[in-house]
Amino acid sequence: MQPRHLCVLMARYHRWAYKQLYMAMERLSENDYRAKCNAPYGSIHRTLNHLLLSDTMWYARLTGSEFAIKKLDKEVEFDREKLFDRLIWQATTLAVFAKDCGERTLAGTLKYSDADGVEQSLPLAGVFMHVVNHGSHHRSQIAAILDELGLKAPALDMILFLQERQKKPEEPGEAIEPLLTQMYRSQRAGAVAG
Repeated sequence: MQPRHLCVLMARYHRWAYKQLYMAMERLSENDYRAKCNAPYGSIHRTLNHLLLSDTMWYARLTGSEFAIKKLDKEVEFDREKLFDRLIWQATTLAVFAKDCGERTLAGTLKYSDADGVEQSLPLAGVFMHVVNHGSHHRSQIAAILDELGLKAPALDMILFLQERQKKPEEPGEAIEPLLTQMYRSQRAGAVAG
């Protein structure tokens, strides 16, 4: 499998896993959702906010966009439904970015300044995989908390995503990817022209 196809597949898995987590949390009370717990950022809600910030930050780095927030523990979305919508949207934009990238770009290097202002230079495809892996790490922590609360945690294994794709090859979020690709290309063209 070519790196571009692998990155698109991983971004689509990322989106699918967020959806699975969202469905598993439908019966989670608002109190439990926001309650202080052993989640890395103190609550399920704050951990999901961290994921949104992280996904957005890495997307900005990948696309050369601005990202002004320095700390990844801020609450950027209070509303639970909107937070999941934004997570799924961000994962979709990641898929569009990968789909639009050439193999040479993905095989190249990403140069960026980290939160401490230190210049970094890393393999772009490796950074892309990091974004998905980071999401998997925190989604698994949230799934463990759901288990502790007596709710059925979602099965988030990549193999389940692949099996599901064999049964129905296109997932609902993929239908919007061509439109987002056009928007992404227009933004890029505008940035180059300006």
